[in-house]
Amino acid sequence: TDQADGLCLVCAELLPGEEISARGAGRHTRQQRQRHDRWGETQSRLCQCERCLWSGNDDVACTDETHAARPIIFMPDGTSQSGAGVAAEISRFAQALEALGVVKGSRLAILSGNRAEVLHLGNATMFNEILYVPLHPLGSVDDYLYVIDDSAIDTIVFDPRFEDRITALKARAPQLKRFLSFGPSGIGEDISAAAARQAAKPLVPPVLKGDEVFRLAYSGGTTGKPKAIQANHSTAHAMTVIQMADWEWPPMAKISPS
Repeated sequence: TDQADGLCLVCAELLPGEEISARGAGRHTRQQRQRHDRWGETQSRLCQCERCLWSGNDDVACTDETHAARPIIFMPDGTSQSGAGVAAEISRFAQALEALGVVKGSRLAILSGNRAEVLHLGNATMFNEILYVPLHPLGSVDDYLYVIDDSAIDTIVFDPRFEDRITALKARAPQLKRFLSFGPSGIGEDISAAAARQAAKPLVPPVLKGDEVFRLAYSGGTTGKPKAIQANHSTAHAMTVIQMADWEWPPMAKISPS
């Protein structure tokens, strides 16, 4: 627990510091107490190198040579990307977004299959303080129009294989100002090419309060119109802490776009 803030870092229960120390254990379920026990073990497994994300410093990318060089994304064609490579791609996409006019306060939707660029772009939007809204590949053009209108989207990034749907959207959604594609397309600017032209720079996180909404995910609309589910940075932090403390992680985590 962090008694200065009165926040249990494992279960994210807000309590005055004295209540956590005096009766916190009694208020937690058995499973939550087990999370507390595992939290200490998890901390010992996290990277303790000087510039790592988990060390509490401002630098984001771990520069420990072993960690930076370790492959973490494995492509269908047999290639891979290391931790340092992923950080470099996030930097390039963040710079490409800014160069293409997608800046802080912009609202961006993405329509794509499962590919590494989605991961890089999604992380880049958080560094640039851009609202990110994923669109489901199995959705209809009418579904997309509802989300675009409801969340005031001004930019859409897409996989070229969905170009026919984007063409239909362009005709019916005049509020969309920018169309960016992962590769050559007849309708959008190639953001992948724009990112490739950038030189990778160290990632510097923005100064945040934690309550800023960085992502909207829409429900399926089974009881009516789809509803926007907000995610802010404090939520993401709490989820990460719980996952690190409670999930049974393999010795080496892998991401495999397909």
